[in-house]
Amino acid sequence: MATIPQPKASGLPSVLRAVIAGPLAFISSFLVMCGSVLWLPAGAAQVDNLVIPVLIFPLLCTLSFIYILIDSRPARVAGVLALMVGGHLALLALHLWS
Repeated sequence: MATIPQPKASGLPSVLRAVIAGPLAFISSFLVMCGSVLWLPAGAAQVDNLVIPVLIFPLLCTLSFIYILIDSRPARVAGVLALMVGGHLALLALHLWS
């Protein structure tokens, strides 16, 4: 009979991972929300780029929290979040210093 391979356990215990996931998901989602004001179109009433990030913030926070908990490789999680946050921080920096 064939056995199903089990994923390797990550280096972090699951309780510690859950404690780290909350603040990390919140901070990354907040920075993405702030940066998305710059790349979303303004819309007819000129408020879409302000309202949409606020409305999708809970979804971003929830998805990043679940992604941090589910993924078995913490290095990949760190890379994805760093790329996402770094891109939005670069957008904010370019906007503030131009």
